[in-house]
Amino acid sequence: MADEDLKYSESSAWVDVRAKYGLKGNNDPGDGARIQLAFDREPALSTLVIARGVYRIDAPLVMTKLHHLWALGASFRGMFGTVDRDVLEIKITDAGGNLDVRKLSIFGGIWSTGVLATNPTESCRHAISVTGGVGAILPIVCMNISRFNAAGGRDASIAFYDSVAHSSIDLAEIGGDNGCVAFRRTPDGNKVRNSTIGGKGTGVEIDTLDGAFNTRVLDNVIVCVKEGINIINSSQYTIIGNQMEQSPTPASGSPPAMIVVRGTARTCQRGQILYNNFGGGTNAVNMIHIDNARNILIDGNTFGPVFSPGSDIVLTANAVGVRIGPSNFTRGLGTALRDAITDTSRKLIVADSGSETFGVFQGAAKFGLANGWGAVATFTGYKDLSGYVRFRGQLTPGTLTIGTLIMTLPLGMRPSENFVCILATADTSGPTTSSAVDVATTGAVTLRSTVPATATQIMMQGLSFHAIGDGTYLPGS
Repeated sequence: MADEDLKYSESSAWVDVRAKYGLKGNNDPGDGARIQLAFDREPALSTLVIARGVYRIDAPLVMTKLHHLWALGASFRGMFGTVDRDVLEIKITDAGGNLDVRKLSIFGGIWSTGVLATNPTESCRHAISVTGGVGAILPIVCMNISRFNAAGGRDASIAFYDSVAHSSIDLAEIGGDNGCVAFRRTPDGNKVRNSTIGGKGTGVEIDTLDGAFNTRVLDNVIVCVKEGINIINSSQYTIIGNQMEQSPTPASGSPPAMIVVRGTARTCQRGQILYNNFGGGTNAVNMIHIDNARNILIDGNTFGPVFSPGSDIVLTANAVGVRIGPSNFTRGLGTALRDAITDTSRKLIVADSGSETFGVFQGAAKFGLANGWGAVATFTGYKDLSGYVRFRGQLTPGTLTIGTLIMTLPLGMRPSENFVCILATADTSGPTTSSAVDVATTGAVTLRSTVPATATQIMMQGLSFHAIGDGTYLPGS
């Protein structure tokens, strides 16, 4: 045993449950009751050791005392079909005199819902559920579940409910047809890391309390038919260093993407999606889908091929202030990397219906061209991660009366103060002279000086400024 494996149990009493309570470990139907007896009789803060074997569980195992469970090599199969009960239910009411639960650990075990011989479609809800802070149940502020397997269930294989904070799932293998890992109504600081997660359902579901921060999903391999990571409601979450794959088996009702930020009850804020590798899959239409969210940073990711008409990143109209960094890149089929600058077929594909987006070249449609003014095909505007707005390409003249509105800059791409900009003009023979435009904090770009009648283009490369709010969005926008 490594020293780190003992860190949660150095000061507790060790109990050999198989020897003391007569466990058979051979799928004996009485083993579940014997394990429950150990849960109930042993004093809080004990370390319960369940030896290698196969244990049939005919009723939910309910842990109400703070025990550390050591079950490396043991297999637990829930052979009951109660739809709202779980193979292992952790609901601590006795933490050895403490008012909350700290350093609870579950080490090892293969936890599965199994099936009933009379009806193979029946099973219980979760393989493992952890609930904190409901009624007499104490809140859990530090828990570690590691080196285990979980599979099956009518719902996610393992679920954290309510006041479970600062807890982690590590070095696990988790599968499930109806979901793998779920955080529901949970507070701060939970994480899933260094695990293999996959199945027909969603990989990791995150639905935290309003005001809860710092839920993290990092360094996992996630292979799912539905969303790999589904952020229903959360703020200040981090998705980093994961290998994202989508199963080649098409699902009923294809998911919008491998990583989805939904914001169903409130706006998801201040998220980070960094350094993930999106491997692809035959129904991988989109890689990242952002809906009701603000101030999300997406950078350093590698995007595999998407399938037409899909996109690497989709931003809906409810996505505000999303930052798409310069270190994202795409790759071709197989292992051949392609340069996103020189290979135009592999540029990052962003379907941007959001507002105040950073890092995406916006076409003429974003800028409200007016009064007969048009744009050449190469005209784009761009806001970098520092909040500087830059343009490239040319506009074609419309009405030339001084004071004419040329275009209206969208929210998030407006200057912090009014200014005058001098722009070069050109005709068919090349550059001719210059003209001035007024750029206002309202977004209005108006003609300030005369444009030569022979001019066919105004060069927009000279227009550059820092956006209002130091690169963030307008209050209330």
